[in-house]
Amino acid sequence: MHQRQLDRGVIPPGTRLTDRPEQIPSWDSQPAEHRRLFARQAENFADFLEHTDHEVGRVIDAIEDLGELDNTLVIYIIGDNGSSGEGSLVGTPNEVMSLNGRQPSIEEAMGFLDSWGLPGTSPHYAVGWAHAGDTPFQWTKQVASHFGGTRNSMIVSWPARISGTGEIRSQFHHIIDVTPTLLEVVGVTHPTEVNGSAQKPIEGTSFAYTFDAANAAAPSRHTRQYFEMMGNRAMYSDGWIASCRHGRLPWETAGSYSWDDDVWELYDITGDFSQAVDLARQEPERLRALQDMFMAEAARYNVLPLDDRFAERLDVTLRPSHFAGRDRVTFREGMVRLPEGSGPKLVSVPLTVTATVDVPDSGTEGVIFAIGGDAAGWSLFGWKGKARFHYNFFGIQRHDLLSPDTLTPGEHTIAVTITPRTDRPGGPADVTMAVDGTLAGDLHLPEQIPQRCGTECMDVGMDCVSPVCDDYAGKGLFPFTGKIHEVTFDFPEVTQPTGHERLELATRMD
Repeated sequence: MHQRQLDRGVIPPGTRLTDRPEQIPSWDSQPAEHRRLFARQAENFADFLEHTDHEVGRVIDAIEDLGELDNTLVIYIIGDNGSSGEGSLVGTPNEVMSLNGRQPSIEEAMGFLDSWGLPGTSPHYAVGWAHAGDTPFQWTKQVASHFGGTRNSMIVSWPARISGTGEIRSQFHHIIDVTPTLLEVVGVTHPTEVNGSAQKPIEGTSFAYTFDAANAAAPSRHTRQYFEMMGNRAMYSDGWIASCRHGRLPWETAGSYSWDDDVWELYDITGDFSQAVDLARQEPERLRALQDMFMAEAARYNVLPLDDRFAERLDVTLRPSHFAGRDRVTFREGMVRLPEGSGPKLVSVPLTVTATVDVPDSGTEGVIFAIGGDAAGWSLFGWKGKARFHYNFFGIQRHDLLSPDTLTPGEHTIAVTITPRTDRPGGPADVTMAVDGTLAGDLHLPEQIPQRCGTECMDVGMDCVSPVCDDYAGKGLFPFTGKIHEVTFDFPEVTQPTGHERLELATRMD
């Protein structure tokens, strides 16, 4: 890959290939059986890349069919940050699990070899592929100190304005430069006030000057830029960049690390495109100046205090919330698609959910309440006339609790209590179900979802987006067949971040 980049002129002549970090295992060190899994991961990535290319092509074709392609400015940025390294050393069939700080074992990952990338999985390749995808740079996404974590290719097309094709521009620019560029080319000035509200200035520098062939080798007009992500940080200024990778590795998605061991590096990228030669010892004064500049920029742009946590940031109680401090929350039928991040915390906390429902003569069927989806979550629903609770631990483990008796027609109260055994997010818990005040079963969860089920929602009366339980995956939204009066959550400890003693949200559907 490195040589092909050189041959095609994508990277400057003489660019060195940086070393693979010792923490990332080599392909040759893996047994043949595991290589099958890693090959499948690359195939899945290639499939998705091909799909993306196809869909982007459809957009371009549509603009061309309108006869407007020549007069359309297309800015195509390939990726967001560098290739992503949080997929663990072996890859994960469920990225949401990794984002929660739980990495799979190789045995767990191998169990998904034949379903990798299919519905019910949310896969992420092993970090070795991320490092390869960032050739020739060091590290991966999250590591904002090095270009493997930040640098992306960008393609710009505007035939009516840009005469050259296939030309390369190497000026240093940043994503914050896109808006100033668009404002310049359309001749619009950024407003200082909108409807009486003062606007913050737009940081960034237009790169429209690079469209002209006469400026192909012009000096970059973006001369200073800080980078920071989870403690990894850097400061660029006029061709030099000071870089500091913080202790946590990209696939270590939980915990914090000491700042005392951080080491700064220094690179002259005017002649060292890949950050291969550390000049920190040769240029200590320049390094010190860039470190001081970083602190000044970090203060100016509200980067401080530095925070190196990852999974812990998913905790919904860390942000302002309408549910702050409440020990009881009641939802009613029709409350659907409440984003998990905007609702009360319903994982890794002690709670009792009590649903009051009317069962029709035809029997109970369908979802009463669900949170999450096929990546992770839990659901309370009617199943073949009985009450059922299903806990989906990232598709790796699934746990069921089914009432022994069929629910007779009429009103019933179904209560499920989840009692964590420890205060540690993700620790074990016990679950009990009671129907009309009588114990209907119990189960033990060896692990809980630590922070969040993913990017889906909470629903009363159906399961929107993807199904928590794969048994009803073919039943659409699987709506409840009876009447739901209310679904109430009681928290024995105030786990929600102060307000009224009780909240009732009533969203009714006609």
